[in-house]
Amino acid sequence: MKKTLFLSVLALISISARAEAAHNAAECPNLAGNYATQDGTQRMAISATNVPGGVTYSFGEGSNPVIADAGVHNLENGATYVATCKQGVVKTDVSLNGQVVLSFTHSQVNGKGDVRAISTGMEQSDIVWLKQ
Repeated sequence: MKKTLFLSVLALISISARAEAAHNAAECPNLAGNYATQDGTQRMAISATNVPGGVTYSFGEGSNPVIADAGVHNLENGATYVATCKQGVVKTDVSLNGQVVLSFTHSQVNGKGDVRAISTGMEQSDIVWLKQ
């Protein structure tokens, strides 16, 4: 039991150290705004709030906020996530039992403020959200 707990703590420390090295709060993009898909069938409002060491993003009504500060944050069912910013890209890795099962990236594209959202892992999608 103690060995398992020690390995779990060691893994979290290792994940945190790697994430911190890849995070720069000053590089978190301002994604705040209202967006729609090209065909207009889906809409999303993104909010962004500066917090110590990063930015808290909310991607649409009813979504849980994502804190991009390179910290390990708990989700339901024992899952965790780490969100980082680097070169204007917000990357969120969701892990379960120490394995990344889902990754999201959000970044501005085409100089118009549109946002490209890519997810890989359990869910896969690539959507460009047009700024309204």
